[in-house]
This record gives sequence, structure tokens and C-alpha cells, in this order.
Amino acid sequence: MIELHAIIKGHVQGVGFRYTVQNYANQMGIFGVVRNLPDGSVELIAQGVQEILEKLLEKIREGPGVGRVDSLMIEYTEVKVPYHSFNIVY
Repeated sequence: MIELHAIIKGHVQGVGFRYTVQNYANQMGIFGVVRNLPDGSVELIAQGVQEILEKLLEKIREGPGVGRVDSLMIEYTEVKVPYHSFNIVY
């Protein structure tokens, strides 16, 4: 298991993006968190098998219905503190 840290930029706040990411993660058995950042981007921390995390990124690139993903900054690291569910941080 590895950890994915991503910053997603585009029209990703106020469009149900975090909820959509949470649904994808739960369907794929991925643990972690997703949160809005003050600059209008979204931060994702996700833990799982790299192949499944890459599938999550593919879904994210498609963007939510009315949203738009312009760029993704991605970093993979070792899991330091494991998550046991996937949550939206408010």
C-alpha cells in the first residue's frame, strides 16, 4: 500500500467534486481524505494499491459533471499514518 498526495486545480470547488471523489474512493476501497484549499484547489490524500490509485486519478481527470480539472500535482510516498476510511474534511 502507498500514499498518493495530489493537488487538483481547476473549477473544483462548489461543484460536488469532493463528494464525487469520496464516492469513487469508497467504490474502489481507497482510504484517505479530500479537502478544499483556500486558493480554490482541492487536496487529496489517498492510500491504496498504486494501480487502483491510478484508476482513481483517471476518474478525477474526467472531472465532476459541471466541474473542470485543469491540472494535477501528484506525489507518491510511503504510508506513514494509515487511514481506515475515506472522508471529506470541512
